[in-house]
Amino acid sequence: MTPEQQRKILEAAAKACGITLEREISGKKPHRLIEHESGEGRISVPWNPLTNSADTASMCAKLEINTFWWKTSVECYREIKAAGVSESHDGTDASKEAAQRLAATMVAAKAGGYTDDI
Repeated sequence: MTPEQQRKILEAAAKACGITLEREISGKKPHRLIEHESGEGRISVPWNPLTNSADTASMCAKLEINTFWWKTSVECYREIKAAGVSESHDGTDASKEAAQRLAATMVAAKAGGYTDDI
């Protein structure tokens, strides 16, 4: 997946979740951030469900994304009758988690208007 594809996927997934993303420059590397209001004012924290399983879990809860585990793949759906996204894994915990993060984020991105394939 190219950085441009990743950016578009994250933006569409954030849109589906009602999250506003903005770019912040820290040194030379751009970071995707989520901004939200708190009792202490506006704060920014990193948000990337492609790499952070906690962000994926929050996104799945918010969008009611279901995960189905198979021996060599994982499938994620928002609605059982709707088309889902399937990603292969090699059976290791790390591979299963990465596959679930990608499949769930792609479902969220499609809900947010993303139409390209990776």
